[in-house]
Amino acid sequence: MGTVEAWDRLNFQVREHLKFAAPLQVRVFAGLRAATYEITQGLCQHLAHKKSVAFVQGQTFAFESLLMSFYKGAYQVQLKVWNEIQSPQDFISHLAKDTIFLVIAEDHPVTGELYPHVDEIEKLANEAKIFCIRISHYWHRYQKIQVPPYTIRLQAYSSQLCIAVVGEKFKAPGLVAPVMDWSFDKVEKDLEAAPLSLLSSGELREIEASLVGQPFFTSAATPRIHDRAVMCFSDISAGALIDILKVESGSLSTSSLLTTNLCTWDSLKTFQKWWLPAPSVDQLRGLVVIDSDLLLRKDFAKSLQIAYEKVLTLQAWT
Repeated sequence: MGTVEAWDRLNFQVREHLKFAAPLQVRVFAGLRAATYEITQGLCQHLAHKKSVAFVQGQTFAFESLLMSFYKGAYQVQLKVWNEIQSPQDFISHLAKDTIFLVIAEDHPVTGELYPHVDEIEKLANEAKIFCIRISHYWHRYQKIQVPPYTIRLQAYSSQLCIAVVGEKFKAPGLVAPVMDWSFDKVEKDLEAAPLSLLSSGELREIEASLVGQPFFTSAATPRIHDRAVMCFSDISAGALIDILKVESGSLSTSSLLTTNLCTWDSLKTFQKWWLPAPSVDQLRGLVVIDSDLLLRKDFAKSLQIAYEKVLTLQAWT
């Protein structure tokens, strides 16, 4: 069992490692969901006289499972789907006067799409003295931001590590994290994992066009992180495709491949509710995300084509 003092020392070490200067503080949590829970619940305890909270939906899995606790606590839960926000000014102005915090995501955890209005919403929330909790699944690896007084940026590094960079007005207590066993060496290993190669928009679209399958993003104007290709296969199972790649590719690493195919996941509800507009079942079945470092392997496109043809052959009636 850890101690509050040990957690405080760890937070200071991580702040120094990430080169954040006072008055910013850093808090270490055991994953993104844990960080979201502790930050939101800590704020509610610290500002117990306020009874309204706000969430922008359809962008992240981080808080959907937490909403029930706010309903049970008789909070006014204000929900808005991200693509329904046309005017950040109108959105913020219609929030309840006693709103404690607003949770919004910067990027999509699967596709890497970058969401609009985040910076402006943060600015307006800070002016209204509403804490803005910004969730970054990957974007923090490439884009460092200024953290205003009423902002908390949650930066996910692995399934077991999330770093909260908190503005100077955040004074809420820690809940579970302060008494967990922590090791800076283990945390440092996740922090030092090299980010993927960031390609130009044109380079990534050219690569996607050269691969078998159809690009998920049909418009070049869609803001996204250019560290991955997102491909759709309408005629095969993406899970089967990756399984064949593992067998056929030999030395080719498949750790940089992800599919939303529900046969790959333990829960059929993995992508339900939080991803809006919701992808179709066929899209989930055939979607593959390929990291840029794998895309840059000269033999990858050929290996993908061979695996695709093998799956077609295996699923054909004979």
